[in-house]
Amino acid sequence: MKFEYVVDLGMHFHTTPSRFTFAISWVDFSEHELDDFPHSELYNLIDICGWSKIADTPHKVYSQLIHEFYANFNQDIDIQGTEHYGQTWVRGKWIMFTPRIINSYYDITTDDIHPLPSIQDMGEVARFLYGRDDAWPLLRRDFEHSKLADSLLILNIFVSHNIDPTRHRTTINDARARLLYHLAHGRKMDLGNYIYTLISMLGFQTDKRHTAIFPALISGICEAAGVQISPAEPVMKTKGPINRFALENARRHTARPVGAVPDAHNLPPEQQPAVPQPVAPQLAAPPVDMIAMLRQILEGQAEHTRLIVATRTEMRAMQQELATLRARMDSFRHAHMNQESCQRNTDIEQRRIRADYDEVKRHLDRCTGQLDDIHDKICRHAPTPSQDPSPADPTALFLPAPSDQNPGSI
Repeated sequence: MKFEYVVDLGMHFHTTPSRFTFAISWVDFSEHELDDFPHSELYNLIDICGWSKIADTPHKVYSQLIHEFYANFNQDIDIQGTEHYGQTWVRGKWIMFTPRIINSYYDITTDDIHPLPSIQDMGEVARFLYGRDDAWPLLRRDFEHSKLADSLLILNIFVSHNIDPTRHRTTINDARARLLYHLAHGRKMDLGNYIYTLISMLGFQTDKRHTAIFPALISGICEAAGVQISPAEPVMKTKGPINRFALENARRHTARPVGAVPDAHNLPPEQQPAVPQPVAPQLAAPPVDMIAMLRQILEGQAEHTRLIVATRTEMRAMQQELATLRARMDSFRHAHMNQESCQRNTDIEQRRIRADYDEVKRHLDRCTGQLDDIHDKICRHAPTPSQDPSPADPTALFLPAPSDQNPGSI
């Protein structure tokens, strides 16, 4: 039976039709399995970090499920105190999605975590990656991933698919260089939090030009959480594993440096420039240095790329700061609600004490009235003064009552 996908907005709690349309247009960029290749450094790093499941065959990718996941991503997932903090909506149910869930899925721990470096002297990173003292940043075209050593190059390919996904890995920016520098020194990172940040930042986007990252991870978490997946739902075909052929392919695909043009003596014989034939002089516009113009255009594009990367980095920092401020605001609001609740409880307790006080007072008044009645009755039935013993003789109070017998007879 052919699977037919129907957009049912009743299943999409947080989304809008326009946002869902944007998410559907995103291109999936799946994780890759790490296959055999003749360099053990990455295997040692995987063993240190406990990343064996990350390097293993990825989970089946349900492309439509991934688009629904991003289209319905909970915009308040990071705000503590909200009803669905740490949860997101997928196909009619709320599922847990936190850094701890990601670490649990990958079977990794958070022991011996080292924070990513905020290195000011990026020349140190450049010397480590390339063995060169050239000035940073590495956004120039002559700083390419293909010029890395084999162990660092295969690490960059692995990171570009399974840790920090990107389709543009021919050049290396500051953030990627710091990450490679950190991992190449055998330092463990908080992978769950790192991946969660990347996914949540993408989940907050509202435009259409994005790549759906970590589809295998998301498919596995959703399936483990009991999300409905039809047996007829199509599975995305993934590309081949990361192996020595991927290494050779990366070596072949090298971008040409800015402004580089082939020399005439380097061209094949059939492409040698022909000797220009003499032509009759004619009026023409003055010649233009096309090579210089192309160089300026390419340099402008490189500067534009640098600005885009810097802006995106700044935007990520601002989004993280915004999430922190929203969390603090929610914490203050929660504290204020607790204070109001305590005040309401205090008022209720005061009213209850006042009611108990009034009840005791009424009971006391009743008892006082009853005592007054008893006192009046006692006073009415008390003996007359002639029958009372003489107060001058206190012992008479304890004498027996007089009788009618003769006092002389015993």
